[in-house]
Amino acid sequence: MKATIGIIGAIAISTLLAAGCGGSKEAASSKKEAKQEQENVNSITIRPEMESRITIGQPTMVNLADKLQVPSRVEVDEERLVRIGSYVTGRIIDLYVTLGDSVDKGQPLARISSPELTQAQLAYLSAFSRTVVTRKAAERARHLLAADVISLAEVERRESELAIAEAELGAAADLLR
Repeated sequence: MKATIGIIGAIAISTLLAAGCGGSKEAASSKKEAKQEQENVNSITIRPEMESRITIGQPTMVNLADKLQVPSRVEVDEERLVRIGSYVTGRIIDLYVTLGDSVDKGQPLARISSPELTQAQLAYLSAFSRTVVTRKAAERARHLLAADVISLAEVERRESELAIAEAELGAAADLLR
């Protein structure tokens, strides 16, 4: 009897040991799989309710449109936005101040390239040259009249040309201002 109890006890202990070792292998393998799933950041787990909406296939090359339309919002860079009033149209070539800078009266803020300004400068220089030439012609005519070489009508014509040239100079100066 003692022998049968010893045999039954030995069988029970070996069965328990075998069951315990087998369970630890399964537990160790499940822990290892869970650790691999946590480490693999590229894996995706699909919830059962989402399976019907997902199609699995092979990747292929397709042409995409050149432009992608997405909702967006454009904002102005306030550091680069400057409002300057100018009497002539043109293009700002150089900007000497930025937003928030303190400026003094008469301080240049920007340099403008303007075809209109260039035309106004050219008109002023042309009118100035014409005024100088007609002034000298009128003075010469007065000297010639005093020497009785030309008639009074010629002197008046040259003075009239001088008045016209001075008016054009004034108009060109106003336009340039």
